[in-house]
Amino acid sequence: MSKKTQSTAYTFVSARIRALENGLIGRDRIAQLAEAENIDALYARLEEYGVALVRDESGVQIEPTLSGILERALTDITEHAPAPEVFDFLRYPYDCHNIKSAIKSYLRNLPCESMLFALGTVAPAIVASMPVQGDFAALPTEMAKAAPRALQAYEKTGNPRAIDLILDKACFADMLRCANESGEGFHVQLVRTQIDLVNIMICLRLVRMEAGEQGGVLLEQALLDGGMLDAKALLDAYARGQDAVLYLLNRTPYEKLGRLIAESDGTAAAAERLADDFRMELIRSAKQTIFGAPVLTAYFYAQEYATRNVRIVIAAKKAGLSPEIIHERIRTSYV
Repeated sequence: MSKKTQSTAYTFVSARIRALENGLIGRDRIAQLAEAENIDALYARLEEYGVALVRDESGVQIEPTLSGILERALTDITEHAPAPEVFDFLRYPYDCHNIKSAIKSYLRNLPCESMLFALGTVAPAIVASMPVQGDFAALPTEMAKAAPRALQAYEKTGNPRAIDLILDKACFADMLRCANESGEGFHVQLVRTQIDLVNIMICLRLVRMEAGEQGGVLLEQALLDGGMLDAKALLDAYARGQDAVLYLLNRTPYEKLGRLIAESDGTAAAAERLADDFRMELIRSAKQTIFGAPVLTAYFYAQEYATRNVRIVIAAKKAGLSPEIIHERIRTSYV
C-alpha cells in the first residue's frame, strides 16, 4: 500500500477547489434551468453560468459540452494535487466505458472514436486501437487482464452483455485497488459504497422483473466484489423477494435507503434516484474536511452530478415536460 499523502500537502489546491465550488451548477441553478422558457433560453443560462457550449453547424453539442466540464474538473484537480495518481480511480469508469465501446465497435466493424471520452487514464486513440492490435496492456491492471476474456466470452456466447459483466467487475476491482493504495479512507468508503449500491440495484431490478431462477444465475454473475454487503446474503434475499432484499439492509449503512425505496412508487427509476441521492450524501460529507484529498474528489463527483442533472433537464425540455416533472427527476446536488 502506498503511503498516504499528508492532508496539509493539499492546503493550496483545497482552497482553490473551494473557490471553484462557487461556480458549480447546483440546486438553485438546476431549478432555473428547469424553469427556462425553452431550450435556447436554457443554453443561454448555461453560458451565464460559465459553461463553454460546444457548437457545430447543427447547433449545440450536449455531450462534448458536458465532457468539457468534467475534463476541466479533472485538470483543476490533478494539475495542483501533490499526488495526482491518487485520483485515478475517478478516471477508471471512463477507461471502462471506452474499452467496452472499442471492443463492441470492433466486433461490428464500426468506428468508435466518437463514442469515447477523453477522461480516462488512457488516450481514446490508444483504446480504439486495442481490439485491432490485441494489446490491452496500457489499461489499468484488472481491465487489462479482463479485456481479452471479454472478447473470448463474446466469441463463445455471442452476447454483448458478457463484455459488460466482465469489464465492469474489473473496473470496480481497479477502483478499489487504487483507493486502497491511496491510503485515503474516504476513497475506499466511496468505492465500497458504490459497489454495494450497484449490487442492490441489480438485485432489485431482477426481483421486480420476476426473473426467477434465471435471474438468480444472472445476479450471481453480475454481483461485484469488494462491497460491505455480503454477496451470498443478497443472493439468498433475491430468492425470497423484494421485502427480503430490503430487510437485509436493516442494521447496515443502507437502512435509510431501504426504507425510502420501500416507501417509493416501486419503479426502477425511483430506486435508482434514491441510490444516487444516498451516494451524494456520502460525497457531501467531504464538506466537513478543511483540506485534503476528499475535497478534490468530492468536487469531481459534484461536477458529475451537475452534468447528469443538466442532461436530465435538457432531455426533459426537449420532450416538452413540465418543470414540476423535471424537478422530480433531478438528483440531489452537492451545493
